[in-house]
Amino acid sequence: CLTCSNGGRTDCLSCNTAVSNYKYYWADSKTCTSSCPEGSYLENPLTDIICKTCHASCLSCSGGAENNRCDTCKIKGDFPYFTPELRTCTPNCIQGYYESDSTKKLCSPCHSSCYTCSGGHLSTNCDSCDLSSQLSFYYVNLRTCLTSCPIKTYLQDASKKICFKCHEECLSCDGVNRNNCLKCDVENPKYAFYSESTRICIDKC
Repeated sequence: CLTCSNGGRTDCLSCNTAVSNYKYYWADSKTCTSSCPEGSYLENPLTDIICKTCHASCLSCSGGAENNRCDTCKIKGDFPYFTPELRTCTPNCIQGYYESDSTKKLCSPCHSSCYTCSGGHLSTNCDSCDLSSQLSFYYVNLRTCLTSCPIKTYLQDASKKICFKCHEECLSCDGVNRNNCLKCDVENPKYAFYSESTRICIDKC
């Protein structure tokens, strides 16, 4: 210590900057150290000598005490998931991000078309779509977000804009079963004819 409130090592009020091993002052513990300890940072590493405490969610940080200044997270704490793009630590990966490394608890951005996703950042990794966007229709079978339900699919839930694949015999349908066909694919000779009574597609009447 350069100045102190008592005689102990944890009673420092300022540090002797001439001694490199005790140059930095950490106010939380009232100690002088050779570098800022984990959970603290220097506002300006070139000029500052006072270690400031990181945000409670961060394990380590730099540039400030806000929750978007984290460099690492406490993996065994309440905020284990780290999003490098945002520099935040959260209880889980937030909307628009997915767990890209379960060991390190890293979160990476979803594809821009996805509202939520899992398993990767491709457009075929979506778990849901943004209902207010152009790509609001979710095609479950391909895990993609589209502008509308594509051909050979049907809208199962209009409020959530969820599309499911028709049975392979149908060109259009209102359900997943073979007898949910509304139209048949005339270019496929096996299923070119539509039976109104059974609502299936057949090779001939």
